[in-house]
Amino acid sequence: MPGRRSSAAVDAGTAQARGWEYRGVRAAARTHVRVRNYGSLFLGEETTVAYGDKAVGINHTLPTGRAARYTGGLWVGKFIKVVTFQRLTREGSRMIAAHASRISSMEGMAAHAETCDLRIRRYS
Repeated sequence: MPGRRSSAAVDAGTAQARGWEYRGVRAAARTHVRVRNYGSLFLGEETTVAYGDKAVGINHTLPTGRAARYTGGLWVGKFIKVVTFQRLTREGSRMIAAHASRISSMEGMAAHAETCDLRIRRYS
């Protein structure tokens, strides 16, 4: 948003959640720590969207339709499978089971609550 005061540009850009933003903003070195919603940030007059599209590592596929509120641009990491696992000790299970059971019950997830209650009975 060339020509706008930095704070006004940050506020407007954050609200709009565009795919790209902030080309030529004054005080660019400090601006990037204040923004939240963008797909890719081009800081200062030395940068251009074309660099991001064609040459400097990110690519042309950036979020549209205000999707920058919850995602960034497409990059190789989007194609990496991420898996998680959980492991608790019996003591850990005793500590968490009642809480998880109550949350599950409040959400109407009876089978989830029962798996927690089973561990309460088993490890108490």
